Amino acid sequence: YYRVKNMLKYSEKVISVSNFSKEECLKIFPQYEDKIVVTHQPIPIYEEDKQLAEDELVQLAVLKKYKIEKDNFLFYVGMLEKRKNIKNMIEAFLAVYEKIKMPLVLAGGIGYGEDEFRHYLYDKKLKKKIKYIGYINNIEKLVLLKNTRAFLFPSFSEGFGLPPLEAMLMGTPSLVSNVSSLPEVCGKASFYINPYNIKELADGII
Repeated sequence: YYRVKNMLKYSEKVISVSNFSKEECLKIFPQYEDKIVVTHQPIPIYEEDKQLAEDELVQLAVLKKYKIEKDNFLFYVGMLEKRKNIKNMIEAFLAVYEKIKMPLVLAGGIGYGEDEFRHYLYDKKLKKKIKYIGYINNIEKLVLLKNTRAFLFPSFSEGFGLPPLEAMLMGTPSLVSNVSSLPEVCGKASFYINPYNIKELADGII
């Protein structure tokens, strides 16, 4: 609180990555509206990395490493924590698994609220349905984004939300939440769902 307050007080201008983040800040510090300027983030993917991830041999190597079949899995990458709605995403996926018959691959570190979903990640009975691969490097991320059937990002709250844009850049459709900054960032290019409604999330996956 004091760090942000002092930043706003002594800076000439403060850059916010989204209108949503700006409005969240103004709920606490409404007197600084004129100081906050919105500048959307660029997608942090170098052209060289994108070209490497599009190389067929690189793609084959990454898919083989994680034992994943091209165009036959759903994908999430990011911190696995309560804010990201991991529990609802997994439950919605399991509800429609028999219809889609492809695994959900999850990549990223585990954070706050893991008690809600951790058991799904390590349940031996679910190992063919849910594949948690932990931390991956940037090239692996781009390869998996390019080769997945769809990217899932039903987060409860995002200040900006880069992963759906990264998925789009790799030519992959994205399913995202209709809350926080995501509609602002993704515009008309994503499929939107209510992240609090598991049935709607499941229907969105279908």
